[in-house]
Amino acid sequence: DALALASAVFVAVYTLFGREVRKKVSTSVYTYVVYVVCGITLLIMCLLQGYQIFSYGTNVIIVGMLLAVFSTILGHSIFSWCLKYFTPSFVSASKLCEPVVAAILAIFLFGEIPSVLQILGSALIIGGVFYYSRIEKAGQK
Repeated sequence: DALALASAVFVAVYTLFGREVRKKVSTSVYTYVVYVVCGITLLIMCLLQGYQIFSYGTNVIIVGMLLAVFSTILGHSIFSWCLKYFTPSFVSASKLCEPVVAAILAIFLFGEIPSVLQILGSALIIGGVFYYSRIEKAGQK
C-alpha cells in the first residue's frame, strides 16, 4: 500500500513537472531525456541489487523490447505530447483508461474474456473519465 501511494505521488509530481517542461521543450527532447535517465537509473539499481541483466534468454529480451516500444515509446510519448496541450489533471485522468484498453486488447490477442465485474469496472472508469472531461471543459468556458 505504501509503494502504491508513493507511486501515485511521484506520478502526480512527474506530470505537473512535465507540464512546465513541455511548455519550453519538444516532446522528442523531453522523452529522450526521461528515457535515458530512467534507463540509467534502472541499470544502476539492477547492478546494485545484484540482478543478472543478460541471463534471461532471447524471448524475455524480445518481449521486453516490444514492451519498451509499445508501452513506453508509443504510450508514454503520447502522454508527454498531451501535456503541452491539455491540463495535467486531464492527462492524469485519461491514464485511468490504460487498463481498460489493455483488457480490450487481451480479448483479441489472448482470448481472455473479462468477468462481469471487470466489465462494470471498465464502464465506470470510462464513464468517470468522460464525466470529468465534460466538467473540465465546462470550467474552461
